[in-house]
Parts: sequence; structure tokens; C-alpha cells
Amino acid sequence: MKEIVNENGFTGAQMALYEAQPDYGWEAVDLTRVFGGERQKLQPTLWTCTNGVSLVYPGLSHSIFGPSGCGKSLLVDAVVAQAIQDDKQVLYLDYEDIADNVVGDRLHDTFGLTIDQIVSSLVYMNPEMKPISERARDLFESLAWRGGFDLVVIDGVNTAISSWGGLNSNSTDDVTLWDLEVVRPFTRAGCAVLMVDHIGKDTASGFAIGSQAKRAVLTGCAFQAKNVRPFGKGRKGILDITLADKDRGGEVQRHADERTRLVCRFTLDDTNPEADPLWSLENFSDRDEIPFHVPSDTAEEKRAAVLEFVQNNPGCNSNSISNGVVGKRALIGKVLHELVADGKITREMRPSRSGRIQYAHFVDELILKPITEEEE
Repeated sequence: MKEIVNENGFTGAQMALYEAQPDYGWEAVDLTRVFGGERQKLQPTLWTCTNGVSLVYPGLSHSIFGPSGCGKSLLVDAVVAQAIQDDKQVLYLDYEDIADNVVGDRLHDTFGLTIDQIVSSLVYMNPEMKPISERARDLFESLAWRGGFDLVVIDGVNTAISSWGGLNSNSTDDVTLWDLEVVRPFTRAGCAVLMVDHIGKDTASGFAIGSQAKRAVLTGCAFQAKNVRPFGKGRKGILDITLADKDRGGEVQRHADERTRLVCRFTLDDTNPEADPLWSLENFSDRDEIPFHVPSDTAEEKRAAVLEFVQNNPGCNSNSISNGVVGKRALIGKVLHELVADGKITREMRPSRSGRIQYAHFVDELILKPITEEEE
């Protein structure tokens, strides 16, 4: 029996395959829906704080950026754990860590997800390059266009961009192309995308390192992370999240503090060795005052904070330390000098941009690194 074909010459099976292909935004929008009583303001539904305020919109892209080692990936893992606890499906594209740490140590051990919850709700990947082979392309397209994920995490934006065929995160065109080819397919399928990025040394720029196109292509919110108290075993860590100058949906900024732009405080308390860690995501828009949780500016606390930061970020300079450790720069500088004098930290002169060795007495011109056991 001859198979029936339509006016385009397609059989039924061929037409089904044709219609299943993505249109990449070239299908005309049904404008009657806009005026047909179906128009609704998009509401955030993920990253929900203790007072019920949510910060991440479905179908939009978001960025959280901050200094290296401040705890932003730990926060994102808390958001992932919360989503999975709420029976959401999560895709995690990790360019910086491995499953043993993210899934085993954090999602399971720290945030308390069961193995069944993780296996049934999380797809975790460590991509290495742009999908070139036919198999890799099919895998990516099936992930991006099937529309089955509520949340997509991309941890390590600069690496993700450079691994996508050698694109440059400092290039406006390259960042825009990466967003169109990688991020937009997920948001168009209704997924919320949350990207983790690093802040540059020039914090006055107010955004992540690289091209400002990173900010321009966002369709949701930009968040900045600043560590208040360091995280660690046996410690109570605190990370403050402020809303940067972007909230296209307009709903999150209503819950940001007018003065500080604080929208969330992430706390992870691991001080009780007999109990599991306690964690919370707090928003204070329903309170008259924001609890002021900052360590006192004592030299002893600053010594501990600076030492921990340098140990976690070998090769850092004092500018990055000042950005990563809360406190007055003068006190942090004094503590640095004391730690060097005490032999807790070594320092080496670095060549300046002009190529000359600078013997400057400014700490900003020094490279700081932990002393090794061999050096002791």
C-alpha cells in the first residue's frame, strides 16, 4: 500500500519529525493570546526564601557572580537541593568541579538529599567542548529542546564559553553567540537558567569578568555574592546576595532592600558536630530591619579570615583578598603585614605591566601564597 504524502511531499512519519524540530524563534508569535485574557506577569518560582519570596524566573536566564572562593557555588547547590526537594528536574552543567564534590559531598552530605531524590531528579554533566560529533549534537539538542528541566545550572561561564569552539568571553560577538546557541534553547523551552560567574579585579565595573555582553544577554536577574563569614567544616558561614542592576521581570527588585539591594542571605551552620548542617535562604523584605550579621572587626578574626582566603586562593593579591574578606581595607592590610612578619604567609614581588620589577611598599604589588610544609 502506497503511503500518503501531504502537499509538501512529506509522509506522516516525516512530517512528525519535521514538526518536532526546533524553530529557533522563527515561528510567528500568536498575538491573539496577548489580548485574549491570557496575559500574565511572569513570577519567580525558584530559589525560594524562608518568607516565600522567590528570586529566579522560569524561562529566563540569570547570573550570580562574586570573588573566587566566596561560596557562590555552595549557594547554587543549596538552590539545586531546594528545587529537587520540591520535585523539580535539574540539569547541572559543571565546568569547574566534579560529581564527587557537588553531588556526593554537598547535595547528599551537606544538604541532605537522598540518593533516590538525586538519581530521579538530577542530570549532572562535565562538558569539555562544543558537541561536534553527531552523537554529541543529538545529546545536546535532546537536553535543550525536550523542555523537561525546571532549572539549568551552568557553573563556570568563562570556561563554558571558551570550550564552545574557542569563543572569547571578552568578545561581545562571542558571548552573544554562546548565549544564542547554549542558553536560549533552554530558556525557550521554559527552563530557568542560573549561571555562576567570577567577578573581575575591578569590582567597580559592577559585573562579572569579561565582556559586558554577559549582562546584556541576561533575560532575568543578575546577583552579586559577597562573603560575610567564611564557610568551612565546623563553621557558620554567611553569604549575602544583592540584586545587581538587572531584573527584567521586575518582581524580584520589589523584595530588595532599598539601600543595600540585599535580596537573600545564605547561611550554612556546621558548628554542631553531632548534627547535620543547618542552612537557610532568607529574604528580609517583610521585616522592618535587616539582621546585621557581620564579624566584628577584630584583628584575630581578620587573621583567621585572611589566612583561610589565601590558603583557598594561592597566588592571590591583596586587592582580591580585600574583595573576598569583609572588613576595613586598612585593617586587612595591617593583618597581611603581620602574617608576613610572623611567617604565616610568604610574598613575592611580581613584574608590573610595564615589564619592570616593582619594589613598591604597597601590598597591592605583592603576590601572596601559603607557606608549604617543606618551607617550614
